[in-house]
Amino acid sequence: MAKYRIDTNQGAFEIEADREPTTQDVEAYMASQEQAAPENKMAQSTAAEPWKPYFNSKEEYDAARARQATDDPESLSAKAGMAGRALASGALRVGLPAAAVAAAPVTGGASLAAIGGLAGAAGEFLGSAVAGEEASAGDIAAAGIMGAIPGANMARAGAGQMVKEGIKQGVGNLAATGVQTALNGGSMTGADALMSFAGGAAAAPASKFLGGAGTRLTEEQVNNAQRDAVNRAWREAGGVIDPGAVDKGIFGLQTLAGKEGIKQTASVRNSLVTTRIIRKELGLGDNAKPISIDDIDFVRAEAGKSYDEVAKLSKQAASDLENLKQARFNAKELGAAYKNTGNPAARQPWLDAKQTAQNLEDLIERHAMQAGKPDLVKQLRKDRTRIAQSYDVETALNPSNGQIDASILAAGYNGRNMTGGLKLVADVANTFPQYVVEKSRIGAPAVSRLGAYAGAQAVAQGTPVGMLAAGIPALGGPARKFILSDVVQNWAARNPEDTLPESVRQALVRFSALSAGRNSPFLPPSQPAEAP
Repeated sequence: MAKYRIDTNQGAFEIEADREPTTQDVEAYMASQEQAAPENKMAQSTAAEPWKPYFNSKEEYDAARARQATDDPESLSAKAGMAGRALASGALRVGLPAAAVAAAPVTGGASLAAIGGLAGAAGEFLGSAVAGEEASAGDIAAAGIMGAIPGANMARAGAGQMVKEGIKQGVGNLAATGVQTALNGGSMTGADALMSFAGGAAAAPASKFLGGAGTRLTEEQVNNAQRDAVNRAWREAGGVIDPGAVDKGIFGLQTLAGKEGIKQTASVRNSLVTTRIIRKELGLGDNAKPISIDDIDFVRAEAGKSYDEVAKLSKQAASDLENLKQARFNAKELGAAYKNTGNPAARQPWLDAKQTAQNLEDLIERHAMQAGKPDLVKQLRKDRTRIAQSYDVETALNPSNGQIDASILAAGYNGRNMTGGLKLVADVANTFPQYVVEKSRIGAPAVSRLGAYAGAQAVAQGTPVGMLAAGIPALGGPARKFILSDVVQNWAARNPEDTLPESVRQALVRFSALSAGRNSPFLPPSQPAEAP
């Protein structure tokens, strides 16, 4: 006989018959099954075997109970699972873009756009997967667009900067929402566009709130504010120092790395930063090529053209210009005397001579003003700065290796006579002198006779402990590399007034802007209950 499958509202079953079953055949079959079933199913269950007769085995029964506990939306474990997925989803959506921003020094700033966009898209994809939803192409594209927009630090921003940042974030969110809607097959109304822009614009004041600009500083932090400001500026320029110099040492790591080794390695790295800063200030390009006397002569020849114009104004102007040249020469000679002797008593005559030259610069500028030459006055102000800088650089220059002795630059700074990059180098040399030593005075980086001797002594013991101890000096290099890494240096230079690191704040701003108008930023949209 053939088998026929019958589907009813009570389930599906099979009937063996020599012809297709009729309605009466089906009703008769179902009646026979009800009579064959026990009157009380629970009678077949016992305390030892509660799973009978509904399950084929105890393992199947236990698995069903476990599913019920986790699938029940009212169960504690289900709620815990939902909360965990929500936190993990949000952490991915914020954490990946935050990591991209934090990695900007390592990637040369590319993470603020390209890598930031990729991190935003990846965070949306992984965050959606963890939350139990499937990210659409529009969602991923929108997150990528917002991730590619760098966020400004709003912790101490004024009203104008906040408006500018709000417009930028609002337009970015509007663009991201437009792409998201188009790729998802929808259409954006005027109200949707307005809400999208407003949601992004609101992120700017939110970022200021997150920045914690009003965080109360300790008395020690207030006292060290100027020191820490120099460190932050130096870090932004690419410089490094031992975090312990700003009270952020890592327990045991400085000892393992060797304090002298840290100073030497930092000075070598900082010499590149110093050279790059000086060349940029003098208009010689943004690179770390050694500086030569020819470079300095080129700067003076180029900047001296405006002074030639002043000499043509009058005989008095020409005479004052000659006096200025003599004053510059005197300052140069006195600076060289201080550099060569190191005599503290020679510093003040040098500073006095520099001030005399500056006074004569003011006199030259007045000649141009009295002659009614506003364009010449403007050019003179630019050129006088470059020429003054060229003399400071020449005094601090080691002409044999093209490196700048930052300590000499610092000695020529009286708190008012330098600006820009030269002032920064002088400030660092006055604040952290051990980390900007001129290359010719740096010993072989990370070479320690004491470490080699200790290693040899440990090996001589011939014991496992001694052999292990012999390897400790070899850890100095990796320890120094970690201490001077971008991650540690950025952490050490962080402003104590900021409640959150800038990278996390920017990521939160972009995430909040992207989430504006969504049903939920963490969990998948609520779904209608399925019919039983």
